[in-house]
Amino acid sequence: MAEQRRLRRASALIFICALTAACDSADAPKSSGVAAPEIFNCNDFPAGVYRFNAAPWPAATPHPETVEDAHSALEKHLSFDQKRMLVCWTEISRRDVHLGLALWIRNEWNLYSMPPLGSVLYRKGVRTADDAANVIAWTYIRNLRDEPTSVDEEVARNAR
Repeated sequence: MAEQRRLRRASALIFICALTAACDSADAPKSSGVAAPEIFNCNDFPAGVYRFNAAPWPAATPHPETVEDAHSALEKHLSFDQKRMLVCWTEISRRDVHLGLALWIRNEWNLYSMPPLGSVLYRKGVRTADDAANVIAWTYIRNLRDEPTSVDEEVARNAR
């Protein structure tokens, strides 16, 4: 009985989180936090809920075709404050990133339509457009944080 109640509460929480995309990240697995690179001053970084908001991808700009191209595109497109948030907020969870940056990547770069970028990741073992977007987002975040990672490692981490 208690187990059923716990499962119902967990299901309700997941449903509410998916609707609002503003859940407290304390209830989800954390990324590995490391000291932020020198360019980002995290001393006065405000605590709070991670909310990702970026401008739409410019219509005349081609979509990236490799993960490296995607990282370069994100580097150019995201504001300093957006990058600072990804680096400084070490409590960011995989769910937070999925409902923020990864969702933006999936939708803006149309990963559902199997573009070259999606094809590269699918050949590496990614199963869905959401997974492809998560791999791109987390490899980018880890690069911003100077945490060594590879696409293959992130594909394996995302498959869990």
